[in-house]
Amino acid sequence: MIDLHTHTVHSDGMLTVNELINNAVENNVEVISITDHDTISALSEYKNMHLKNDILVIPGVEFSTDTYYLGRKTKIHLLGYGYSVGDKVINQVLHELYIRRFNDNKEYIENLIKKFHYLNMDYFNGFDYGKYGWLYKNILNYIKTFIDREQLELLKEYLINNRPRYNKYNERVEDMIRLIHSCNGYAVFAHPQKCDVTKEELQKLVIYLRNLGLDGLETYHIESDQNDRNYIHSLALKYDLYETGGSDFHSFKYSNGVGDSNIRFPQDYEPLLVKKLIKEKKVLGDIIE
Repeated sequence: MIDLHTHTVHSDGMLTVNELINNAVENNVEVISITDHDTISALSEYKNMHLKNDILVIPGVEFSTDTYYLGRKTKIHLLGYGYSVGDKVINQVLHELYIRRFNDNKEYIENLIKKFHYLNMDYFNGFDYGKYGWLYKNILNYIKTFIDREQLELLKEYLINNRPRYNKYNERVEDMIRLIHSCNGYAVFAHPQKCDVTKEELQKLVIYLRNLGLDGLETYHIESDQNDRNYIHSLALKYDLYETGGSDFHSFKYSNGVGDSNIRFPQDYEPLLVKKLIKEKKVLGDIIE
């Protein structure tokens, strides 16, 4: 089994790196990619753990991006695979993303404290302002032990209806494709069926991104139905793109775990990108930095 789309506590997943790998072992997953949102810190942790198992771990990341190619802002999640974990450029870009999110979230929480008199900055000692995820959930989970139920409900209602406005939350997909290629990685369009476009627009978008160097499409996503997969598969064949798949695992609330059988790879599925990455030695523990 192959699962090229998973998340840990380093972004918005519920499992630690060790727990994620153990779950993969339990589910007979042979190849996995940890694709946390806008961070690769889980991969550095994994490299330092020196775990003994038969799983191949491919470096991954999931960027939140957008494009105006269709004449309006279109959000795209872009997966990067096989890059050098120690590459200075990608690490600098990810650090800058973290700092922008940190500053925006800290300002939001400072204003929140001014509005709700029962909150204070002491409640947020150790809070990771720059961590990817829904800020309102991160806040509620972090301070729920400090305030009573009534205060928590009032805060929850406010947070849900007053989301933070980020100064520069999404990077341009065009820039992120170039970034992934600059550190010898491969760029894959994540769960295309979730992109807010028509089928005709999706085809135009795929052609546009392919001309910019897009390497693949995530055909076999856990939330795609057979019609979605058939159409994405046809686009991959037509435009000579790799096909990947994954559980997009975040928590057991929405998935049965790493390698969830609902990914449903067809019997004749050829993991060509995985084979290429292995041949190029772009797996953790065997990367040429």
